Amino acid sequence: MRRYTTIFFGALLVRFITSASAQGTTTIRFNGLPPGEKLGEQFALNGIHFVTNRNVPFSLPASVVAIPPTLSGSENVAVAVDLSMHFDSPVTGLLAKIAEFPTGQANYTVTGRDEQGVGIPGYFGDGGEFPAAQWYTASVSFSPEWKVTYIDLVGWDFTSGENFRSGFYIDSLEFTTIPEPQTLCFFTIGLTAMIAFRPLLKRPKPTRA
Repeated sequence: MRRYTTIFFGALLVRFITSASAQGTTTIRFNGLPPGEKLGEQFALNGIHFVTNRNVPFSLPASVVAIPPTLSGSENVAVAVDLSMHFDSPVTGLLAKIAEFPTGQANYTVTGRDEQGVGIPGYFGDGGEFPAAQWYTASVSFSPEWKVTYIDLVGWDFTSGENFRSGFYIDSLEFTTIPEPQTLCFFTIGLTAMIAFRPLLKRPKPTRA
């Protein structure tokens, strides 16, 4: 009876823990990469992959460069025109520290796509203007129901009433993901088993003769 009670309360505890920690936040920076390196799988262990945007003709991969002297911060940063990212788990939030040197007004847009690369119905993206020649944190949120695993961040230069795609620098990225259901399931089973069988793993107390 005691064992079943332990399992029951252990399951409740695990359910509480996994619910409270269902989302995780990861931050990556590019200062550890050498200038000239193309972004791809360098941060695969963090659950993010840099890919070519198949929805944008002649899209170029992002790369690493030395930070411009007019900006402060990391030694090396990334540079891109359109930064396309694929995540291992659905994303609910993204913070991107970016900077742009346009001839007109700096702009950015962010769009999200599901695992099949399809846009979210009724969602047309986020973005807006931001100060040029200085670091700016672009922020966007996605509903968990959308299951966004692809994000496209594009720089723009608004000049003479028209928008032109423009290169921009990226100092860091911070993203919030929801772990896959099977990950939480294995964690739950493992922790419940540890709680349930912990009494059996205790060493017997030595008895005195």
